[in-house]
Amino acid sequence: ILAEYGAFEALRFQTFTTEIFSQFTDGFDTSAACALSLALVALGLVLICAEAAAAGRGRLSMTGAPVARQTQRHHLRISAIPAAVALSALSILALGVPVGTIAYWMIVNQTSTLPAASSLASAASYSVAYSAPAAALATLLAVPVAWSAIRNRSRLTMLIERGSFFVQGLPGLVIGLGLVFLAIRYLYVIYQQWELLVIAYAIIFFPLGLVAVRASITAAPVGLEEVGYSLGRGRLMVAARVTVPLLIPGLAAAFSLVFISAITELTATLLLIPTNAHTLATQFWSFQNDASDSAAAPYAAVMMALALLPGLAIGRWFNRLPSRTTVRT
Repeated sequence: ILAEYGAFEALRFQTFTTEIFSQFTDGFDTSAACALSLALVALGLVLICAEAAAAGRGRLSMTGAPVARQTQRHHLRISAIPAAVALSALSILALGVPVGTIAYWMIVNQTSTLPAASSLASAASYSVAYSAPAAALATLLAVPVAWSAIRNRSRLTMLIERGSFFVQGLPGLVIGLGLVFLAIRYLYVIYQQWELLVIAYAIIFFPLGLVAVRASITAAPVGLEEVGYSLGRGRLMVAARVTVPLLIPGLAAAFSLVFISAITELTATLLLIPTNAHTLATQFWSFQNDASDSAAAPYAAVMMALALLPGLAIGRWFNRLPSRTTVRT
């Protein structure tokens, strides 16, 4: 939330991030923008230190026998009514209002012309082409960091892991400007190329991938790997036959989280996107700024559809797995 820009700017609500963007783009005051960015870093440091103090120094691992247990159901009785009302209200606010607004803009509001299908397809293809490699890269990089933090816990690995969460408190614009600085001076070959934007996405949303992979590694029993070693299998064989299958759900979740977030990223995209390229987020923002609601609505609808695909695919895959609550004898 500290790094969120689009929602607060649309609501005309001032935050550190909106002011940083304003200083960079309108006032060209880099000193003031950097000072505000440091304030966000300080807030992130406070949160990370608080999390470290709460977590303590204990080692995280799964305990108890890895046996499926029957889930006990509790009947809410009269409490089911307010619970159902609360959940329905949440669904209406989270899904009904945005979908209804988009439908209104597309069907009822005819004050502007709807974009061509070719423009929508082009923006969608660019969005996927940038977001999918970034999600794969962030997931891949999260594996060694999460593995070291869980299986080889030390002050250095803890510092690396928690340091990565500083990124969550920085707007994408700040990270993008840092990458522009490096690219101009040391990596000019990728300046204004798609590779730089993919790297930016991977950095910005790396913590999301790290959280998912970390949870998966934490839940993987070390004892299963030790059994593999005791049977004379090497590390590569144990990793391929035991460890990787246990990590697949976490890897899939990490990829999906980063992909969905990258699809909607705006500030870094505006700065780093290659010339003559455009994404769903940048096109939506462009039409929205011009008060062309009906022209912006289809881009929002496609973004929502693309965001649903990873969740539906993972849900369908999990539904095909054997039930975890069934004990076979």
